[in-house]
Amino acid sequence: MNAVETLSGVIRPRPIDGPEVRLFLLHHAGGSHTAFRRWVRHLPAGYEACLIETPGRGRLAGVPAKRRMADLVGHLLADVDPWLDRPFAVFGHSMGGLVGYELVRALHARGGPLPVWLGVSGHPYDRSPEYERTYLLPDERFRELMGALGGVPRQILDEPRYWRLFEPLMRADLELCQTWEPDPAAAPLPVPMTAFAGLSDAVAGPARIAGWAARSSRFLGVRYFEGGHFHLRERPVPVIGGIVADVAAQLPGHVREPRANGERT
Repeated sequence: MNAVETLSGVIRPRPIDGPEVRLFLLHHAGGSHTAFRRWVRHLPAGYEACLIETPGRGRLAGVPAKRRMADLVGHLLADVDPWLDRPFAVFGHSMGGLVGYELVRALHARGGPLPVWLGVSGHPYDRSPEYERTYLLPDERFRELMGALGGVPRQILDEPRYWRLFEPLMRADLELCQTWEPDPAAAPLPVPMTAFAGLSDAVAGPARIAGWAARSSRFLGVRYFEGGHFHLRERPVPVIGGIVADVAAQLPGHVREPRANGERT
């Protein structure tokens, strides 16, 4: 085995001995753990942020990106296993939301432990016909789509040397998402779950995000926020406030005042 394959993808910017809760954060397609680095300072003192780096980027750049959900979930199970000795929660955005859901399903299938809460943001439960097989688009059309969706810096889109590095990773991540199939036999998870949506998100706005309600027997509702697909990048604090409020509600003996954290219905 290549030495880099033994590196953990769990990055803990602020390690805590005996944390009240560990919060696993899963990034969007084409992204990395750095999408959540600025979040750490906004979390309560007892919350340990565990930023997930998936293969193909950052410290795991030497490990090929996973193109099938089962392969990525198997990889992540090994990474998170050492950190499940404390109460934990899972939140993911876009690709990370879908991966987080499947990771919790895998934990449930093997008998736990289970998170105290799961948050899914910016990804519908059903397939998105308008984004079907976009990972196969020719270069120019693929680049145009990335620009239209937002989230990719102009420097990457405009500079050929950066685009050559980014494009294969983005295609691999989209292939993972777009080859995923909902399991028709999947029972609702026995885990408190909240969905998060930007009101003007073209990928997973309010109408598309509602499908998650059937995926948990303890669905808490949907939190809505101003903005598009990457609203949480532009205004992270309200999203973090919503996460903390919902996680805290599942921890015995703890009552926190929610901040401005999006309407939940």
